[in-house]
Amino acid sequence: MIDLFGGWNFQISQAFVVGGQLEASVSDLNFNSAGTRTYSYFNAAGPTGQTAVEDFRPQVSSNWMASALFRAGLLVDAKTLIYGIGGVTLAEFEARNLADNSFYQLEESFMATGWTAGAGIERKLTSDWSVRAEYRYTNFGSQSSNGQFNFQSTGPLAGTQPYQRQAQFEQSMQVGRIGVAYAFGDLR
Repeated sequence: MIDLFGGWNFQISQAFVVGGQLEASVSDLNFNSAGTRTYSYFNAAGPTGQTAVEDFRPQVSSNWMASALFRAGLLVDAKTLIYGIGGVTLAEFEARNLADNSFYQLEESFMATGWTAGAGIERKLTSDWSVRAEYRYTNFGSQSSNGQFNFQSTGPLAGTQPYQRQAQFEQSMQVGRIGVAYAFGDLR
């Protein structure tokens, strides 16, 4: 994950700092799980009442995120800030169902917004440069996805049968971050 962020800090007392930041992240994050799926058999007259069950591995991945965050913390000394961070994160996800039957390899994308909370420490290296270490938890909540397509067959059992797919995704992540920051001015 690579982040680019911009923000501001205000020192509102001898030891208390507040601020905010906007950031964009480029990532290759994969959220994996496993489950089973039931399929209904049909013929030209419709469903036959027979079913089959198979394992499948839904894979959800994200290639980018954007966050708006608030920071508040305490200056331990003139160079060290311990802070909490929180806000909102927006991400685009791609979902793909990895089944043994390649016919069911549907792929789709969806957007999700979630809340983010964490804590960190930032230490000044020079008057302009600092290094930070941070822990964050982000929860994107529950997203539902629906899809529909038609099976078409030829021959003695020719016909069209609609197939509907429903899925629910719940993504969350815990991330440890290490980064550098450049300050364009002193704390105000």
